[in-house]
This record gives sequence, C-alpha cells and structure tokens, in this order.
Amino acid sequence: MESRGSSRFWAPHTVRCEDKKSNNPFYTVIKDVSEGGIRMVAETQLAIDTELDIDINLINDRVRGTGKVKWCSEKAENGRFCVGVQFADLNEEQLAKLHSFLHNFSK
Repeated sequence: MESRGSSRFWAPHTVRCEDKKSNNPFYTVIKDVSEGGIRMVAETQLAIDTELDIDINLINDRVRGTGKVKWCSEKAENGRFCVGVQFADLNEEQLAKLHSFLHNFSK
C-alpha cells in the first residue's frame, strides 16, 4: 500500500472541475486537501485517470491547475461519490498559494 506524501487537512471549500475530455464542468465541495491533491464529492462516479481542470476557492485566493482521478468510491453515500484527485500540473505560483493556505490553515 502506498503511503501519503503530505498531511491532509479538512477544508470544506468549493471547487470547479471540468472533465478535460468531455469539457463537462461541475461544482462540488472538497472534503480535505493536501499539497498532493484533494478528496471531494461528486454526484456521478468518475473513472480512474479522468483528467480534470480544477479551480479551488480558498476564500481569499484561488488555486488553478489540473488533476487526475486516482480513486472513486464504488457506492454512493447519500447520493454522492467520494473521489481522490491527485494534482498533476500546478505551477510554482499555484503551489505557493496552496502551501500558504495549508500553512495558515494548520495553525
């Protein structure tokens, strides 16, 4: 079993996602976040390796980049699926914003 590379923080913030293949946008809520990715909820089951454009609302800032679905729950819970998304392409500026948010959030 693979171990997590960074600590996760509960962060119920909104995220706009868009499936890069179908260009289908959707909005949802993050369950937790780390420097490596997010766990979010989705109304539909997402296929492993689906590439997403992501735009995370961090209250006073936004983090934009791409991510890849690494896992998705097999059963819906309360009509929603839990989805793990690994960041695939965050530039230095976006990583710095995320790092700053996580640092301030963990205080």
